Amino acid sequence: PTLLQQLGTLCVVDEDTVVLGVRAVLELRAYLEETMPELTECTICSEIVFKGERCSNDRCEVKMHMHCSKRWFESKDQRLCPVCRSQWPE
Repeated sequence: PTLLQQLGTLCVVDEDTVVLGVRAVLELRAYLEETMPELTECTICSEIVFKGERCSNDRCEVKMHMHCSKRWFESKDQRLCPVCRSQWPE
């Protein structure tokens, strides 16, 4: 691994994909929020969601990381949005 990978700044997903690591996102958060107001936070963990799942209700703003939604719905009987109670997409 490169130094940037070891520091958690970059993460290699596969041979063609490199993404920002947790450390980079944390250090860049204020800048990202200021320059990209369209960014949304995960309803579960409150961290920025770059890629995730969103509620099936177009009027609902709820968005979650895939790993957060998986963890959230593991303990629920139904896959319903935690805010508007619409059916959550599979």
